[in-house]
Amino acid sequence: MKRIFLFFLFFSYDVHAQTQPKDYADKAIQICWNISQEKRNSGVTQQMREGNLDTALCMENHLLHLADTILFIKNPKLNTQTKTNLVKMREGIGAYYWDIYNNHDGCENGCGTIMYSLHNNAYAKFLETLINDTYQQIIENPVLRNRLLQE
Repeated sequence: MKRIFLFFLFFSYDVHAQTQPKDYADKAIQICWNISQEKRNSGVTQQMREGNLDTALCMENHLLHLADTILFIKNPKLNTQTKTNLVKMREGIGAYYWDIYNNHDGCENGCGTIMYSLHNNAYAKFLETLINDTYQQIIENPVLRNRLLQE
């Protein structure tokens, strides 16, 4: 059900009106940030952390949707590989940012709870780049672009 809802969110706008890769990417990215705005603006660290994670997971789901419906239709194994790669990136990038925000030598007495939410935000920002790059590939390739326009 969640995946169907995300599909509706991503493609409820007129894809034919979009002409540039950045237009597609910006729309998907904005939708993902919008779904977590209330949590991120709550001022409560745990809610902010969850909001940033919600956004990152939304972006992951969008990338998985693109892999499944546009990029790798002829090679479904790459869909599974894409999911595996995204999980590895989330774990690796999230852990790296957690460490630089919370575990560095200057945090012996703690760096403050607000830092507990930033690793998910950093990962979401990284995913923005992946979404932009993915749409760039889709728009530049006639086969992929046609698949996008047929959705």
